[in-house]
Amino acid sequence: MSKRTRSKKKQTTNPLQDRRIQIGLGAAILIAVIAILVIVLGGGDDNNAKAEYITLDPVAAYERYSASDNAIIVDVRDQFEWESSTGIPVGAVTYSLNDQLRQNLPSEELVPKDKEVFVICNSGNRSQEASQILIDAGYKDVINIAGGIQAWISAGLPTETYTP
Repeated sequence: MSKRTRSKKKQTTNPLQDRRIQIGLGAAILIAVIAILVIVLGGGDDNNAKAEYITLDPVAAYERYSASDNAIIVDVRDQFEWESSTGIPVGAVTYSLNDQLRQNLPSEELVPKDKEVFVICNSGNRSQEASQILIDAGYKDVINIAGGIQAWISAGLPTETYTP
């Protein structure tokens, strides 16, 4: 009886295939590193998202304000404007952008951070700046009233006489 002998074939590797495997592993590691960096640096966490103010027309703002028991209107015009014939929105807190807000934030008692804050000025420009200042200071729910008190009055929304 003759023994069959198996010849062991030397397994050869394809250098091109080895290189593809190395590139694939390198790409996978790179993707994993990028994903970890995005999560660590805040890109994957909604809690780190920067708040932004929204802008509503006066009627929508008034309806939302009226429907809430946790809202406040802040009129950021100057005192001479509050004293003018336009008055201020009913129930509004007065805190001038030019004379006060640019230098100091309002107290928590005057404008609590846990309230929805509606910001109004004369025509809508200063209220945008004031809204951004409040957002930057940590206020979460800030609504800019488009068109200011002029649009408010044109919409027939209620105002009252300013009393210091």
